[in-house]
Amino acid sequence: MKRIIALVTLLITISACASAPDTPSSRSSRSVDPARTYEFPAKMGPMTTTWQASRGIKITDPLPTLTRAFFESAFIAETYTKADAFPGFVRLFGKNGYQLIDGGAQTYAGWTGTRRLRLQSITEHDGIVRATVCDDRAGLYRQKFVGKPQEVVMPKNRFRYGTGNRPYMDEPYTWFVELFSVDGDRLGPADPAIGDARAPNRDVFKGWDLVDTGWAESNQPGTACDQWAHQNYPGVADPGPPPHRLYPNGFPDPDFQSTLPQSPGWTQVGRP
Repeated sequence: MKRIIALVTLLITISACASAPDTPSSRSSRSVDPARTYEFPAKMGPMTTTWQASRGIKITDPLPTLTRAFFESAFIAETYTKADAFPGFVRLFGKNGYQLIDGGAQTYAGWTGTRRLRLQSITEHDGIVRATVCDDRAGLYRQKFVGKPQEVVMPKNRFRYGTGNRPYMDEPYTWFVELFSVDGDRLGPADPAIGDARAPNRDVFKGWDLVDTGWAESNQPGTACDQWAHQNYPGVADPGPPPHRLYPNGFPDPDFQSTLPQSPGWTQVGRP
């Protein structure tokens, strides 16, 4: 059954299997191709995205890069509008009639901090690529809340508080996506990590259709995703079972949730 993707929460809740990256022959050829001029939406704020991967997965290989493009695009689309997502993302959803929640024009300030993701698994069978991704969800915060009292950002009647009157960190989620190779195009970019660009300026979804996407497993303590988040971004441990993480200095906290360099960066077609 087809699902309606819903990746946006307070803090969530991303390859290239595109055609060979031919270099534009002139400035004019680039200007008529929206994919060549795509830039990460300024209204998203200075936020970045960092990726880790399970042992044996090279995060800059074509299929992992396709996965990264999907989840990064989904976050953009559902925070603001589908038109803001990476080139080709709206077409990927629309071809098979999937519905994509459109965040709409939001008036508050964008994100800062870093969205922290881990590619847990990726397999391919009969042309279908299935990937599972752990989303820590606790590394981002809204710019407009910086310097505001904790009770304004996380009212006690809406959010849980633990030891030391600290708010609980969002628990990680595990998502999955299944994509089908339409034309068998397996050509990746010439260099999968040029600079620190926050978005590709090409259609990385060319030749792919969406099969399915949603939650890969329930948000329960002890899952591989939960263990990864607790080990890498522990915060303050809450002594009560099951173990939960607490923001150490309240929320938001630019010191605890620093904005890290984009990793890995995106190839920019036609740029040195």
